[in-house]
Amino acid sequence: MKNEPLNLKEIKKLIEECAKNYEIFGDALIDATFIDIKNHLKSAVQGLLQEINKNIKRWEETMEKADETTRERIASRIDELEFCKDLIKKWMPDVVEVVGNESSL
Repeated sequence: MKNEPLNLKEIKKLIEECAKNYEIFGDALIDATFIDIKNHLKSAVQGLLQEINKNIKRWEETMEKADETTRERIASRIDELEFCKDLIKKWMPDVVEVVGNESSL
C-alpha cells in the first residue's frame, strides 16, 4: 500500500458513514471505522518517516563529497532529522511500525 498524506476530509467521510449506518451494523462498524482511521494515520506517519529517511540518505551522500566544515554542518542536520524521527515514534507509537531499531517503511 502506498503511503498517503493525512486527509481529514476522508476521515470525516468515514465517521459520517459510520454514524449513518450504525443502527444497521452496530459496534462492528465502529471497530472497522476505527481500523480505517488508524490506517489513514499510519499511512501519513509512515510516509513522513520515509521522507525523513530519504533526506537523511541524500545528506549522507552529500557528506561523502564535502569538506570537513560542511561535513560537520551536514552531520548536525542529520542528527536533527534523526531527532525528529524519534519524536514521531514517541508521540505516535500506535501508528508506527517498529522493526528492531528502525521503523518499517
